[in-house]
Amino acid sequence: MAAVLALGLDPAAAGVAVPGLSPDLVKAFIDAELQRLRGPGHEVVACLVDIGDTAEAVPRWV
Repeated sequence: MAAVLALGLDPAAAGVAVPGLSPDLVKAFIDAELQRLRGPGHEVVACLVDIGDTAEAVPRWV
């Protein structure tokens, strides 16, 4: 089984990074993509970061 680290933007920061995107829409997309990776049996660990000065120091593990 392959292990996958999915690194991405925290949905709470989505509207700031890309105007017009809601956090709910981004979260739904992330959840669907993580499930797609898990479907074939991959182990997936997701880490979400913000876009501010704390992005490196404060990852959010999902």
